[in-house]
Amino acid sequence: MSSPTVHEPPFAGALTSPLTAIATSPAIPSPSPRDYETSPLSPASSSSNPELLVSSPEILASSPEIQNLTARQQRRRRKRRRRQSPEDKVRTIMKELHDMRWDLKDFLSALCENRSSPNLRVASRQFFDYTYTELPQHSDFDGFVGNKVLERIFVARGWAWATEILRLEIEALGKHDAFGMFNPPSEAADLGSLESIKNAVSAIERLAPQWLKVVQASTYETRPRVAREAVADSPVDSSLTRRSVHIFATLCHLMRPNRSTNFQTVMGLYLYQGGARRRVLDTLCQFGLISSYTTLQRRMKGLVAEAERRVALVGKAPSTILTWDNFEFTEGRRGERTGDHATFRSITTALIVQGVGFDHQPLQQYMWRPKASLLSTERLIRKMIQSEYTHTIRLHHVESAIRSLFDTNLTGVQFPWSTNMPVLNKLEPRKTIHFPLKPVMKDESTTSNNIQIIEDIYGRQFKMKDDDPAFETILRLVGGDLKTWSRIQSAKRLRGSISEHPFDRFGWLLPSIGLWHLRLNMLQLIHRTHWGVVKPADPSTLQYAADRWGRARVVEPNDFQAIEDLIIHSYQARVVGHWLRLARREKINPRRIEEIIPWLTAQTPGESGSWLRMLTRIVNLTEAPVPTGPPETETPIRDEQFHNHQKYCSHVEAYLTLRYSIKHADIGLLRLALRQVTILFQAPAAHAPKYAQALLYVYHLVDSPAASIKLQDCVLTNSLVNLRGSTDSNFELDRLLELLNNNLKAFQQERSYYSKYSDTLLEHWALNGPYLLALKDLLESTFGKPNSGTHPVKSAAEDIWSMALNLASKSLIQYRNEDRFSFNPAADLATEGLHKLGENVLKYNQQYASGVNSDVDDDGDDGVDELEVGLTNNLGASRAQGSPILSSTILEDFDMPFVD
Repeated sequence: MSSPTVHEPPFAGALTSPLTAIATSPAIPSPSPRDYETSPLSPASSSSNPELLVSSPEILASSPEIQNLTARQQRRRRKRRRRQSPEDKVRTIMKELHDMRWDLKDFLSALCENRSSPNLRVASRQFFDYTYTELPQHSDFDGFVGNKVLERIFVARGWAWATEILRLEIEALGKHDAFGMFNPPSEAADLGSLESIKNAVSAIERLAPQWLKVVQASTYETRPRVAREAVADSPVDSSLTRRSVHIFATLCHLMRPNRSTNFQTVMGLYLYQGGARRRVLDTLCQFGLISSYTTLQRRMKGLVAEAERRVALVGKAPSTILTWDNFEFTEGRRGERTGDHATFRSITTALIVQGVGFDHQPLQQYMWRPKASLLSTERLIRKMIQSEYTHTIRLHHVESAIRSLFDTNLTGVQFPWSTNMPVLNKLEPRKTIHFPLKPVMKDESTTSNNIQIIEDIYGRQFKMKDDDPAFETILRLVGGDLKTWSRIQSAKRLRGSISEHPFDRFGWLLPSIGLWHLRLNMLQLIHRTHWGVVKPADPSTLQYAADRWGRARVVEPNDFQAIEDLIIHSYQARVVGHWLRLARREKINPRRIEEIIPWLTAQTPGESGSWLRMLTRIVNLTEAPVPTGPPETETPIRDEQFHNHQKYCSHVEAYLTLRYSIKHADIGLLRLALRQVTILFQAPAAHAPKYAQALLYVYHLVDSPAASIKLQDCVLTNSLVNLRGSTDSNFELDRLLELLNNNLKAFQQERSYYSKYSDTLLEHWALNGPYLLALKDLLESTFGKPNSGTHPVKSAAEDIWSMALNLASKSLIQYRNEDRFSFNPAADLATEGLHKLGENVLKYNQQYASGVNSDVDDDGDDGVDELEVGLTNNLGASRAQGSPILSSTILEDFDMPFVD
């Protein structure tokens, strides 16, 4: 291949430094001796004409001889420049470099360092434009590849030197944790190499700046020539660095294939947890973007081994909280054959969390006295229905319903919000550390299977010995649904009298009801009580609201989110409807939400303001009437439809209090909510006798003298989790297990055709699920689009407003002097529950307690015979004090449990 033709640079002129002389001046021939002798500047001419020695430069320039000589020399110089060959130019440049003792590296370094000098700015820009821009545009330029002459020059001095610098940067970058060896997590709250991925961009900018400049300078869009120097000198954009991370990861992996594996492994695990198949993973591996499928499987096994080690270490701690639940799925649904059909399986998944509130002291069995009976009925009812916070709580619920109509971020609008939920015993936000366990291939539906589940978890996974003497004294908390609680209680009764070892008696297990399952059953109870019939339509029923709003997923109470939205929105519509009726009394008749804002902002806030008085009137309108005697002596309700609205609001407010206390982690408020919910489930119309009994057990455990204060607080505190560690982001422990089961089900459905290895895949995913989800969140938050991490909530303001207008027109008008019947009169769960409470307490004491009552009065009467005494009087006294039927109380002095 012939060498390329070197074109003449477009710049010329005399420069004032050796550097510019090298870059611009070709070999300029000196004048011949004959020319010098005939020149007027020669000594001979100067001596014959002394005036030339003293003449000014202007006189010399105006001399005809000088002008003729200058023109002649310029013509000769141009003539000789045209005849100069490339070899002459190279020889001249090399001679100049040799005279100045410079090599090509010194020349390039000086050129880059002094390019911004005032004397060299123009010449250097012209030089770089010609060298790096004009040359490749010529048609006869075929690049450096294949040009042996240019390759030798750049390899000898320039290119090898630059390559060595770039190689050193990649070598230093490969030693960074983000691009180094993949390390699995080793500690409880450690994510291993995942944490270093967040610093990948900053590591590239710090350790590989020249590489970033190369990437930026070689990939910028075509722009006018005047802007190219600015692009080369501008700082590297961080978005460009994020988009180039995979380039640097591939370069590090090519240099160190066995040691720079972190980024490829993390990306491979990200795609693996997202459902990518083996063919896809192996194809991307050939591009160097991720590790191979075999390597990922080996990493998964390593993560499983590390997870098992952590589970055994954390599970032995007495402060560990355990919960388990059933997990149902269909296996082998693809490729059915004779003798190989799809099978339905039910296994058990479990989860442990590191408990809080133990103060470095484990719970002891003496803190819980299950043989102690519950309170007598009279004192129990008084404790259930009296509270100084009930009115404030109801005011907050009513105001929150009205606030749901408006955007609180409206500029220039001053809303008169005046209420706050009382704070009784709010927990400090703390991030919960949790670990899923290996699934147990047993169904929890029977007592014998639950015994095997307990032995598998504590023996095989926690590696605890059944002869450990600690089982004689410690208490370990277990949460779950109603079935889990019931089966553990049956196992304790079955093993308590026949087993010799403390482990086999299970006296060290203390089960409790999960709060999320309690919320779900509470919603189903409200749904059963207030659903109604299809025809004729009754505006006081949930069926009417579901049809008007087109909610199709709420016919059966199985969808938690859909049912909760329907019930809460219906409550808000009733409150807003009462508010609109009060507005119409003041000649305000709005048809749109915007029309009522001026009247709302005109209200005065504060304890003595008009807004609080209006909220109090709405609370009185939504309060169910309190009976003053037995049911057979009560006056029949004439307006059943309006009474249905009142009962509905009372039932929903109990659920809202429970929901608020869980989200904000206020265990004092949670106790009040549990008392209200316990009364509602005691009603025969609730059709939930098992939950009625279980809630009496919960009340016995967390709100009675049978348990110490420390034990009560630990049970309530550790029934909540907080994965973010921020305020008001708490939720239920059993709900966390349900979320992990949903992820496990999605993973199992993607790989259900692997029936031979289904158990192994389930174990791998169950143990590695939190790590893979954390990996997914970290990558998407670091390299993906910005995301707040919260689900957007669709506003229901228009639905609430339209329903409120409909109810305010007729249904919320109370008929006092005439009858208005309802085709679905809802049960008064509060009244029925209070009347049934004494009988249920007696049954509970007979089944779970020995009859020894811890609630002994001063006169020695244990109060067992007072099941019906004082019920009517207490209900009447409660009404006289202004406390509604669902009110509660803080622990009174005579009901304070013993202190450790």
